[in-house]
Amino acid sequence: MRCPNPTCGKQIADNASFCPYCGCKIVGEGKDLDAKKRKKHVPRPFVIGAAIAAAAIIAVIVFGISRIAATSELSDEIAIQTLEPDLMTREVEPPVGTWLAGEPLEYVSSEVTSISDVYNAADRKVVIVESAYENASVTVTVAYEAVLYLEDGAWQSDVCSPVDQTYAPSGPIANELLLDRVPTFFQFIDDEHPVADSDGNEVSLMELYGENFQAEVVENATGESDASATLNISAMHGISSYAGEITVSFDWDDESGDWAIIDVEPSDDITLASFEGLLGTWTGEFYEEDHIESIYHFAACYGGRNNPPTITFKSIDEQAMSAVVDISCLVHGHESLENPSETAEGDEVLTATDVLITLEPDQLDDWYQVYEQERYRVFIQTGSDGTLRMRIETMSIHDTGREQAWRTDYFTMARSNASGEAPEV
Repeated sequence: MRCPNPTCGKQIADNASFCPYCGCKIVGEGKDLDAKKRKKHVPRPFVIGAAIAAAAIIAVIVFGISRIAATSELSDEIAIQTLEPDLMTREVEPPVGTWLAGEPLEYVSSEVTSISDVYNAADRKVVIVESAYENASVTVTVAYEAVLYLEDGAWQSDVCSPVDQTYAPSGPIANELLLDRVPTFFQFIDDEHPVADSDGNEVSLMELYGENFQAEVVENATGESDASATLNISAMHGISSYAGEITVSFDWDDESGDWAIIDVEPSDDITLASFEGLLGTWTGEFYEEDHIESIYHFAACYGGRNNPPTITFKSIDEQAMSAVVDISCLVHGHESLENPSETAEGDEVLTATDVLITLEPDQLDDWYQVYEQERYRVFIQTGSDGTLRMRIETMSIHDTGREQAWRTDYFTMARSNASGEAPEV
């Protein structure tokens, strides 16, 4: 109904007791009569149509809101699909370390760790994703912060920046790297766990095994939590041979992305000398000839080069430091030569069997005599590098009556193979 005040006349509620606009009181049945008059003038179909239209509008609004909400949802899968083409092509540098393979990293996979809203922007999301890249040694995990925005119903990447990086081992240390670092292990033992020989004297493994050691990796568990590796080590030191094991313990350094040596433990027998490596036949390779040219003006004879000596160690007494050997060598039996010769009449190969000789393992890099006959003398030298050498001196009586070596041949000895021939170097 309308306000009965002639100066107002505004539409008010049918059951109003006063006009909210002018304050006029509504008395009597005026309000009801007015309402009845108004009701008579409103067609029923119009009211029904208005209700239907209002319901349709509300449905459209609700549908639109729900559709927008559904479209703006960002799942982990969609985030990965959006970001992965870029993450796969990122150039991530591997850490530089002593124990790592120097190979490029390859993309492995990505995982979303969080998705958060942007304040007052329903069409934008902040995504934290972790991507893994690895080679044979290390896995590098990079955390990226990415901003994604919704455009034409599809999510797009706006910016994607690295915010953190971690390292983890992806496999064991390569055997080749372990073998290359054996001197480092020796030095660690010398510094942290000095070892002693059978007499209780401190021994340096760096000096005892030198550079001519042989090494083999027998166990490599460096890819596990309790990382360790065990190597067999052997070497000739003069005429002595040594063998033992070293066990290296490692710990992964998260900050540097590399392994660190924690400890190196040698086996108890690593300093025990053995002479069994001498057993067998050794054949000489000629490397020098010497004669007293300054006195007799003799030319050289290379008969020893064409007939190298052999020495066969048949048994060794390690307590007495003696050995039973067979020796075969060329002895010069000719007079002076006007010109150098590959051989000369009178050269003769002599053999001595079951000869008892004395070994002097501590006399390194020095010659000492092991056998003597009227016409010749035999010397051997054991080098600190493990090389066995032999020197054959052919004796002669000088005009003064003094015996002297007038021709000397020098040989480097190498173990012969099963056929009795020296192996190829």
